[in-house]
Amino acid sequence: MTERELLENIANGKYKFNGEVFSSNISLKSIKLLKTLQFRNCEFNRKFLLRDIYSGSCSINFYNCSFHNFEIEYCDINTLELLAVKKISNLKVHDCKFQQLLLRDHNAIECYYEIFQTQINQLFICTKINNSKGVFNSSINIISEKTLQASFLSSKFGHLEIDGNYGYFDFRKNEINTSSNFFKINTNKAYFNNSNFGPISKFNSCNFESTASFKECGNISHNIFFQICTFKEQVYFTNANFNHFEITDTSFESRASFDNLETNTIRLHLVSFIKTAYFDNLKINLLTNKKNFKAWKTDTAKQWRSTLRQIKQELQKAENRIDYNRFRGYELQAYYQELDWKNNFKDKAILWATKASTGFEHSWTKALRFVLTGAAIFYTLFFISENYMLTLNLNLSSIKDFVSGYFRFLIVTDFYNPLEEKRIFIDNSNTIGWIIFILGKIVLAFGIYEMIQAFRKFKA
Repeated sequence: MTERELLENIANGKYKFNGEVFSSNISLKSIKLLKTLQFRNCEFNRKFLLRDIYSGSCSINFYNCSFHNFEIEYCDINTLELLAVKKISNLKVHDCKFQQLLLRDHNAIECYYEIFQTQINQLFICTKINNSKGVFNSSINIISEKTLQASFLSSKFGHLEIDGNYGYFDFRKNEINTSSNFFKINTNKAYFNNSNFGPISKFNSCNFESTASFKECGNISHNIFFQICTFKEQVYFTNANFNHFEITDTSFESRASFDNLETNTIRLHLVSFIKTAYFDNLKINLLTNKKNFKAWKTDTAKQWRSTLRQIKQELQKAENRIDYNRFRGYELQAYYQELDWKNNFKDKAILWATKASTGFEHSWTKALRFVLTGAAIFYTLFFISENYMLTLNLNLSSIKDFVSGYFRFLIVTDFYNPLEEKRIFIDNSNTIGWIIFILGKIVLAFGIYEMIQAFRKFKA
């Protein structure tokens, strides 16, 4: 069917077409008093254009059709529906006004969708769109009230860009292959559950007036960024997975849940939690291997310390002592890497002693090993300084004397010579022995103190 034949049929009152093939360009412009227009099982092999159609009650429907290039511009109609599209290369909608825009079941693969400068008042449906290698660019309702109900469900996109005002934004079970950008999204409720946002995803200058949910979304190999966003009500990132999770210049005005979030790396910068944020069972894979801390340079360690401190503070507010201790240890490790021996000798030395005695995780078993090993080293040096066993007379009696003295040396308040049976002080002529003895007692006392602190780490 040609364009002329189509226009003649419409002029004669025929508004439903089934099984037609349109091999030439079709332009439907300025059709007056149009109430409905339906195409079923049709093929549009060239460009199909709708332009300057103004009819507030008009519905234009396409079912099980295939397109090459579909464009609609400068139209004001009630409903535009494209259902079960078998093939399409380009879909362009601009400068239009709809009550409903319905896109369902598109086998597009490499289509370029562009919807911009368009007003949709009631319903925007984009469901089961298979456009895994294409682009979807939607810029709608820029200046309107937040009344639109939008649903993006169970779809696949190559690259995705969305902005606009919404009353309800449902973006669940979608998959983006390359990247996605959500720019100046203003919405009440928003749901992004079980969605994969692509290797790089950005939420920039978005405003969430009510509940926002990102439960079980993401991919452990993908990165997500939130910049200059506001969450005014509850937000949930429960059981989400990312490679890198970054939030900057963002405000959470109500409760925020990051429970069971798993990510390889994370960064929080200039983030405000007005109420409690929950980080229960937060897993940061990079931090589970202590070798990764050693690779950090000063700037990297400082950046990590800032993030870890904020998470630690929120865990403390939530009275989560277990995860609090874990992140306190991470923060100390980051601070240790941040400091250098030349300019921060005192703090570096204290942290080094903590690392050597209990580790930054405050392990009592490591503290016990530190006490026993440190005492053995200093006692052996003291033993040598007192000129005992220099002839290597390793008989049973000398071994008993050595072991007995070692156990006496472990008594931190005993300052008598552990190699004498009676309570006799060390010979004043043995200066080196006194120095070794005193240093050994200091190390022993420090280790015992750290072990006691390790036992108390779950105390309030």
